[in-house]
Amino acid sequence: MIYVVTELTPAVITLQWNAQQGSMTRLGVISTLPAADPAEHGGAEIVLHPNGKFLYASNRGHSNTIAIFRIDHQGLPVPAGHVPANGTAPRFFNIDPSGKFLIVANQDSGNLVTFAIDSSSGALTRVGSTVSVPAPVSFIFAPALVR
Repeated sequence: MIYVVTELTPAVITLQWNAQQGSMTRLGVISTLPAADPAEHGGAEIVLHPNGKFLYASNRGHSNTIAIFRIDHQGLPVPAGHVPANGTAPRFFNIDPSGKFLIVANQDSGNLVTFAIDSSSGALTRVGSTVSVPAPVSFIFAPALVR
């Protein structure tokens, strides 16, 4: 499967990938917004949990949320809730290598916010303190250095 987040009309598009033919077939489109607001723009990031059971997408704009989806048996995302990003313009986020935490980079409010991921539902719970970072737009997890 390929999951695409769109910016101007925040949605997740699900595509079936055919590796033999190098082709894609669209299977579905689902909004990332907590409520229908056709004027809101700002889908920004999409991340599949390492276990393949959950998908997350960020919404910049009025909602400033992280959309949570569970992946059904056909590979399609099913809405499972939204959480506030605890900042403005969640441009980027990522899941740590352990799959236990999701960290959001809120560009306009200049902060990083950490959420614990519930391994059975995919739900996000705010943990730790906010870290101030001027206009964060991306980050990576570096492997531990062995000395």
